[in-house]
Order: sequence, then C-alpha cells, then structure tokens
Amino acid sequence: MLKKLLITSSVILIIAGLMYALVYFIFIPKTAMVLMPFKWRNITPGQRKESYYVYLGKSATDNRSNYKRDTWILRKGNYDFYLDVNYNADTMAKFVRIYYKFYNGLFDKTENLFVDSL
Repeated sequence: MLKKLLITSSVILIIAGLMYALVYFIFIPKTAMVLMPFKWRNITPGQRKESYYVYLGKSATDNRSNYKRDTWILRKGNYDFYLDVNYNADTMAKFVRIYYKFYNGLFDKTENLFVDSL
C-alpha cells in the first residue's frame, strides 16, 4: 500500500514539474513573441532619436534627465514589454533591446526578445 502511494505521488510530482517547465520555457516566451507590439518589430539601430519619437511617440523616460537612453513601455495582460534605445553623442541609436517581464502568482520571468547593436 505504501509503495503504491509513493509511486503515485512521484508520478504526480513529475507530471506537475513537467507541466510547469512546459509553461515556463515554451508557452510564456512564445506568447510574448506573439503579443510583442507590431511597431516594435521594425525597430533597428542606426536611426536618429527624432525618428524613433515620430514612429513610436513619446518615451516613458524623461529624456532631459538621461539624453542617451530612451525606454518605451507597453503593458498587455500579465506582460510588460520594454523597448530600450541607447544613443551615442550624435543622438544616433547604437543599441536596441526589446524584452518582456511576465508575472502572475506562479510565474515570474524576464527575457530578451530582440537585441541589436551597431
């Protein structure tokens, strides 16, 4: 009787662990790629700061305090998407990064979706 209970509980724990891993490593990142803002898919480094403002609108960061970096934030459900653009001294973008943060009661994950630099 004890052996059956041990085997049953082990199988249940293994299945639960596999389901957790499947959601954490497969479903959350794939959903984030689908939910990523469509405009952000066309962002590349090498453009001037004003071009990003025209295309994306005002950034979430105050550009007067840190003129070499802008961040745009978009929230969709449990996902927070971030677009970081770093500029050189001529306000030309030299680095672009898109990443997301997912959070709920069971999961908390941050991962890069796109990273590009000059």
